[in-house]
Amino acid sequence: YKTTDGGVTWNEINTPGNTLWQSVDFVDEQYGFVGRDNGKIARTSDGGNTWTELISGFANEPVDIDFLNPYEGLIVAGPRIYKTFNGSLTMREVQTGTTSNLTTVRWITDQIVLACGADGKIVRSTDAGNTFTEIASPVTSTFVDMWKVSQSVIYEATSDGIVVKTINGGTCW
Repeated sequence: YKTTDGGVTWNEINTPGNTLWQSVDFVDEQYGFVGRDNGKIARTSDGGNTWTELISGFANEPVDIDFLNPYEGLIVAGPRIYKTFNGSLTMREVQTGTTSNLTTVRWITDQIVLACGADGKIVRSTDAGNTFTEIASPVTSTFVDMWKVSQSVIYEATSDGIVVKTINGGTCW
């Protein structure tokens, strides 16, 4: 669905495969990406009017996506993070240092990236998602979502209702 009036009305849009897409990320009014749990990713460059399904190569793993701009993005699939520099036409795997499934990835700045997931795992990058280091976590349950309020203040929520907060860009929680 898409709104052009601040959420007063919503219009259904067609995406490839007429399937349930579980992750959506728009970098501006025109460029957006959607991902689903069978590893498919699609993108639009016209505000969602038309979509192109991309070959992702992921095998039935949950996918979360976050793009910094129309070309540079990160994709989470299981314990892996993939990075693209060309709008998801090609991707390369980035080592995360964890074997736990990751569920969420977010650009905090153009250099800092956070990802979190099962077993309370949090990994952080300070080089635009090229390398990751595990960060101590205050919980052991699965993180299901992350909200960035500012470059310093970020919240993460777990599957059992716990919300954790950082005030220093994810260095400690």
